Amino acid sequence: MIDSIFLILPLITVLSIFQTIAGTGMLVLGTPILILIGYEMIQVMTILLPLSILNSLINLIYLNIHIYKIKIDKNIIKNFFLF
Repeated sequence: MIDSIFLILPLITVLSIFQTIAGTGMLVLGTPILILIGYEMIQVMTILLPLSILNSLINLIYLNIHIYKIKIDKNIIKNFFLF
């Protein structure tokens, strides 16, 4: 149990950084990696899905707070999230 925690925590940290920058990563890259390590699909989704949702929510909140400091047209952002 302790061994897997030390393996999963750095992996989740790297994947969450990659998801924050690229917009994808937690589920796309994390699922096959954890399955190759030996986790079942249900365990993988139990670990990664809430973390992915939380990461995306934090990024969305951060963007909405700092939207006024960044000179980006709001219509572009609305269309981006629509797609």
